[in-house]
Amino acid sequence: MKRQGLIAITLILAVVGLAYLWKNASPNKDDAKLKELREIVVDLQVFPDFIEDATDETSGATDAGIYKYYCSAATYEEIKDSYSIKLYSRGWRLLTESELQRWFRDVGWKNLVFKNGEFAIAIDYSGSLNRKCKYSISYVWRDGSF
Repeated sequence: MKRQGLIAITLILAVVGLAYLWKNASPNKDDAKLKELREIVVDLQVFPDFIEDATDETSGATDAGIYKYYCSAATYEEIKDSYSIKLYSRGWRLLTESELQRWFRDVGWKNLVFKNGEFAIAIDYSGSLNRKCKYSISYVWRDGSF
């Protein structure tokens, strides 16, 4: 029984060690890409009517993200126009604009994705879904994709 416990601990330490080494060999070493995303967030400035509800951050070897959730009385078109102007002027381009469905029914959920180099910004509007705050903005880096 002791031997099995020792094997399990050794395997766990090996996996954790490999994950640590993998991240330290990645472009996101020392959370470099997460720091760049933080600069993008500060530079972009939020829509004047937005009230921040929550923020989440992640940072791994192959991806990093900052996810912000906002309450606002602004329409989707107002948000789309405002961010499109800001982002185009900074060299971003619109990658996709789509309407998402929930259980095969249109609920007014809209999604904009902008790209600039290895970074993307996704703006989501949750439409008629019964949510306190209907907007989210995701600032994302992924190694080698988009």
